[in-house]
Amino acid sequence: EKNRVYQWETDIDSVPGEDENNPRRAFLWIPPGCEQLRGLIVGGHNQLEESIMEDPLFRQAIAKLSFGELWVTRSMDPSGVFDVRTGAQKVFNEAVNELADLSGYEEVRYAPVVYISHSSQASQPWNFGAWNPERTLAMISFHGDSPRSTLLCCNQFNPDWEDRTVDGIPGLLCIGEGEWNDFRVDDSFTFMRQYPGSVLSLLCNAGRGHSDFSQDDLKYLIRFIEKSVQYRMPIEWDGKSIMPLKKLERENGWLADRWHKNGLPTAPTNTYRGYRG
Repeated sequence: EKNRVYQWETDIDSVPGEDENNPRRAFLWIPPGCEQLRGLIVGGHNQLEESIMEDPLFRQAIAKLSFGELWVTRSMDPSGVFDVRTGAQKVFNEAVNELADLSGYEEVRYAPVVYISHSSQASQPWNFGAWNPERTLAMISFHGDSPRSTLLCCNQFNPDWEDRTVDGIPGLLCIGEGEWNDFRVDDSFTFMRQYPGSVLSLLCNAGRGHSDFSQDDLKYLIRFIEKSVQYRMPIEWDGKSIMPLKKLERENGWLADRWHKNGLPTAPTNTYRGYRG
């Protein structure tokens, strides 16, 4: 039960909720003993987001990074796409400003964000990143969509990015074994061709369905977040302004073959320039 505790909460008034008797609320968890908050895991009330964020292994790991959690019910944007036209950005801004004041952790107002969403909400990380590139550390679509997918889990349309990109921001698309197919994977490759500065990873969650996860999955997510911290965040930060984050480049990374249901990789993992698959 202690892992379900959030020390601070606030009602969100900037954008009315669907039920006036049950307003949208934002909750903040800070690791006990944290002297300076250095990042936020952000998620909304949907399906697996809450279970992941409240898992003891996950919280223990992000506590070591001095990361907290911002959880919003009922989501930043119930439509599933983080559409600024319908107020999603206003919800986020109000949440971090109010919770910074309530908690006394001024860093909440500026901390880098790892946005994680699942299923019908899983387009939100990409769109949040496009509108908030300067403070997005990483984007995780868990059993969700490729960025700018032609078939979104939420049955909505992608908001127009205009000239925005998520270049240099690490993104992870995790798909369950039963959901992994060429159409869904090819959407990711189309995106990477359209946005050559993007840095996207694909993970087949082999043996898992749409609505479950394992401790191995959590370890992978944790590792992804840890690597994002290692390669993007400075050691020193005053907590009083947006943290300068380093952009990543594909050419400095590694490549591996896509997952094959009935076969082994067709080429060994190698550096970007050394890969022959």
